[in-house]
Amino acid sequence: MIGETIAHHLRRAFTEGDNNYEAQLLYGRQLFLNGRLEESKMLFRRLSEVRVPPQIKNNLLYVIEGRQFEGRMSRPQGSFAFITRDGPGDSIYVHAKDVPEDTWNDLTLGTRVTTCQR
Repeated sequence: MIGETIAHHLRRAFTEGDNNYEAQLLYGRQLFLNGRLEESKMLFRRLSEVRVPPQIKNNLLYVIEGRQFEGRMSRPQGSFAFITRDGPGDSIYVHAKDVPEDTWNDLTLGTRVTTCQR
């Protein structure tokens, strides 16, 4: 219930088409945490097309603490990749700087991974 209250307030922090991307990102994150995967996926798809500086786009923001995800590496892109989660099949973003270099270098398309809890 508290997650839906948080989502409600985050949704009120922006309007369609505005550039309050941080509120939109946090809203999408909360939708994901609430299990509203299709809604979060649509929002993240829209946000992926927004032009923002690389120092913002390439940083891991708002870590999901205490959650562990399992799946397979998909769409490796050099300095980042996505993990396709077991079960719902949605994607989790991972950046190379958040993974030990020797581990990152061993990751290829299809490699099974488990994210670490922080």
